[in-house]
Amino acid sequence: MLRKGSLNSWKPTNKGLEYIKECTLYLDKYVREISKPEDVVGLFEGCKRGRHHLDRVLRNLLKFYQIVEGYPEPFIEGLQKSIPRVRTSIDYREPTEEDVVETFRRLAGYPPKYGILYLIILDGGMRLEHALYMLNSFEPGRPQEVAYGETGAPEDSIGTC
Repeated sequence: MLRKGSLNSWKPTNKGLEYIKECTLYLDKYVREISKPEDVVGLFEGCKRGRHHLDRVLRNLLKFYQIVEGYPEPFIEGLQKSIPRVRTSIDYREPTEEDVVETFRRLAGYPPKYGILYLIILDGGMRLEHALYMLNSFEPGRPQEVAYGETGAPEDSIGTC
């Protein structure tokens, strides 16, 4: 039988703290106990919105129990196979050239940090949350390590500015 672990027990998985907190929220909301594949199917029947997030959280939880807690691989694989396939739509809109020009025209009257934020997102493809974190923690003239793991960004997104 699987039960959700504490926040501290997830730390060996190298996930960021914010991501772990989000996972914990989903686990608290949907997961009671899992002992057979039917329990997994029941979780998704109760989840109307955010099924993609529940899918990811549950897969990470099962991986955690297999790797860290030592649950038998056949048991975990049986539960993983019972996770329903979640279809997601593309959450992506590419702005037209006219949209970009109009945005910069509107930004002209604002402090430069807003234009910089827009350029980071537009040219770098960075998520708004991560771009805001980077700008808010930036100290001009001082090289610093930028690690997005605490904000939920990929753990390998570490560099120096």
